[in-house]
Amino acid sequence: MTDLIWRTATTADAEAVARLRTAIYEGTGTGWPVDAEGVRHEWRTMLTPEDTLLAVEGHEVLAWGYAWPRGERHYLGGGVHPARRGEGLGRQVLAWQLARVPAGTKADTRVPAADAGTIRLLSRFGLAPQRYYLELERPTSLSLGPTTVEGLRIDTFRPEYGPSLWEAHHDAFVGHYGFSPSPMGKWLAERVEHPAFVADWSFLALDGDTVVGYAIAFGPSSVHIGILGTRAPWRGRGVAAALLENATRAGAAAGVGEVNLDVDSENGTGAVGFYLHTGFTETSRTISYGLTVNP
Repeated sequence: MTDLIWRTATTADAEAVARLRTAIYEGTGTGWPVDAEGVRHEWRTMLTPEDTLLAVEGHEVLAWGYAWPRGERHYLGGGVHPARRGEGLGRQVLAWQLARVPAGTKADTRVPAADAGTIRLLSRFGLAPQRYYLELERPTSLSLGPTTVEGLRIDTFRPEYGPSLWEAHHDAFVGHYGFSPSPMGKWLAERVEHPAFVADWSFLALDGDTVVGYAIAFGPSSVHIGILGTRAPWRGRGVAAALLENATRAGAAAGVGEVNLDVDSENGTGAVGFYLHTGFTETSRTISYGLTVNP
């Protein structure tokens, strides 16, 4: 029997980490399916391989985890292969993650509401529920509204819109729970350079040359709206609805059957009611668990 080894990752581990993460998603609903290029992209733009802990047995990765500093928080992510849960691997990953969070800093992670085992583990380490997030979807065949907004121009994403998109997002989301500003180059690299980003499904609303609303989509198996926002002065004009409609129709034209997204249940802009009104239905929930690490 091959010994289990704990070590930090290297770029050569991308294929094995992608297999593990996809197995975790398929088995528990945690995270999302990813390929090796997606893993490498995250290591280039978000955190380094050296910031990622692996449990390795032979040529397979059985558990992984990271503690990603973002503003005033450290976001914890990772998981254990569904076939190897219950062996204490998750406990070792979480202990390693929390040890990397500086004293006085908040640690934050998200877990499916149905994952009782992980919730018990988080609770034993002192993490408590903070917020609920709704996972929503609707068929791309459902067409509910206009694709235009009076006085504004709708266009798909192009690289020259990047700086204005970054400004619009930071304007639209300032003050939201968990929001942390990010340098423009880094923010754009994490999103519009991601291998799953689909420019033809990502729509912007422009007032002149200024981005005032945006729906940034990822694929390929569904139209996943990763970020959707409207700058405050342009809210109430149907901007988000038109952008969603354009993204939905673009996905339908490409043969994709579903559009999905997630939303903070306590979002103060009325987003939950808006999505339900536009045909989305709840498929699952995730919970944000967190704690402030003691000095």
